[in-house]
Amino acid sequence: MTPLTRLMGTLMGMMLAGVACSEAMLPEQEDSTRPPPATRSEVGESASPSSCQANQPWPYPAGNPHVGVHAGPGNNDVVACTLAEHYTEEWHALKGRAIAQPNTFSPDGLVTYVTTTQPAPGECTVHALSTKTGDVLWCRAFNDGALWSSIEVDEMGILYFTTGDALISLNADGSDRWSVSTPLHPGGPNGAIGLHFSPDGHIATVTNQGAVLLLSRETGAILASLDIQETFGFMAPATASFGISLVDLMPAAILEDFASFQDGDPGVLLGVFTGEGNFSDNTIGIAPNGDLYVVGGGPESDNGAMVQIRVDGTADAPILTPGWHVPFLERSACSPAISPDGRFVKISDGNSTFNFLNPENAVATMRIIDIVECDANTDEDPDPEICAPAMNIPLATGPIMGTTPMLSEGIHYVYELQFSHLLDDSSPDLRAFDGEEVLWELNLPDQLQWSSVITVTDEHLVGTATAFTPSEHSIFTVELPGTAKSELLIIHRVTGKVVFRAPITDDSTATVTVGPDRALYVTLLTLLHTMSVDTHPIAGLIRFSPTEEAALRTDRAP
Repeated sequence: MTPLTRLMGTLMGMMLAGVACSEAMLPEQEDSTRPPPATRSEVGESASPSSCQANQPWPYPAGNPHVGVHAGPGNNDVVACTLAEHYTEEWHALKGRAIAQPNTFSPDGLVTYVTTTQPAPGECTVHALSTKTGDVLWCRAFNDGALWSSIEVDEMGILYFTTGDALISLNADGSDRWSVSTPLHPGGPNGAIGLHFSPDGHIATVTNQGAVLLLSRETGAILASLDIQETFGFMAPATASFGISLVDLMPAAILEDFASFQDGDPGVLLGVFTGEGNFSDNTIGIAPNGDLYVVGGGPESDNGAMVQIRVDGTADAPILTPGWHVPFLERSACSPAISPDGRFVKISDGNSTFNFLNPENAVATMRIIDIVECDANTDEDPDPEICAPAMNIPLATGPIMGTTPMLSEGIHYVYELQFSHLLDDSSPDLRAFDGEEVLWELNLPDQLQWSSVITVTDEHLVGTATAFTPSEHSIFTVELPGTAKSELLIIHRVTGKVVFRAPITDDSTATVTVGPDRALYVTLLTLLHTMSVDTHPIAGLIRFSPTEEAALRTDRAP
């Protein structure tokens, strides 16, 4: 059986099975009884073709398909849902505010929560919107660090997120519940980078300086912590210096557009995509058994690593202990993506400012780690503290800007978008793999290039794509686009064919999420539109509602 046949057979088998989710027995509060390990639902476990009631591990709301950054605690971007055949734009909310992380949902699916930039001091950064109308039900102003956190919601409808210096919990009506400052660190500012819920029902997060924290959802009390820099002896990544800020070289039109809907320095985004600056700029990943995975600095300042951290002890008194680590040749701009069955974790390597500007000279690799082999120390490295990847897949065009999906049985997907080569659309935009073997490659039509995180559903890949025209401006040797035009795209998972496309105002760069009613929500970071000299960003959140019309299909072979 060929890998492609196996992928198709697995997909069809899961869909025919029609596994419906069941109501999990959920404790009303945290106690000393640790619930059995709950796995992320695999693709194909949606309750009905007309809804998207995906099973979720406790304490996430049962039935919500998209529950946080990269769709859930495993960061694998897998959403158990069968999409509709056609979508129409229903509303466009929060124009003028950029969105860097996925929107999430109340347990009943009637409210969606999202964090945004803060165009002016004192304006809201946390918003609750009606999923039906897009109207803002309430909003709160927190500092701009909230931009980098999804709002995770537990089964009781309580909200949790991070800011630049704190972890926050709100009631469903937006009122205060608790706020906990992140610990001070000798390395510098130490804000948390998003969060996920652990199988024990705790909050897990990692800070700028590599402090891994487990906190109580009930009170925000820190239950356990581990400092990666101190424990592993690792160093924060060095930041490249060119003698002049890259921001100073940007055309005035770009800086004006950036300032029109954001505050802060555009260079912050550069650090996120190059793996430089903080010890960690990535979201913590949580395996189904509760082990934690963090991407950050490494043994030297010019490389990085992914570390495994084990959770021992009891639910009331957890203990964080160091596991193995995977050294990088350079750094990574992606969070660890853990397969739903907990067997594999995927990361990328090769990020730096130099490689961001000169990707053709980078040694960029997608690395897949067999967790079982590394736990048993049967991988290719005899040192039990070091894990050797089971698969090393060269990236075609250079380092990637974000996390890419990792499914069970070695199936995964990759997109590559090079900021310095936005006007070159000759390379494949999407590739599907079985391990190291390519299943299919796709060059998008009409000079489009994939420009968002990939969301994987039962049958499709969902995201945004952007086409560019040239300008007369450049930074060093990097030619900046003049205009940018973006679309929402749905791609068939097995064939790699474009099955639906619709125009949108901006690139997502971040994520297209799926709601409980199968609606698609396009979060607009609008980074690429902002970096296009003659295109002015609109940003915000767009809802596309499912309809019964026939799908818009393209007759052009991709």
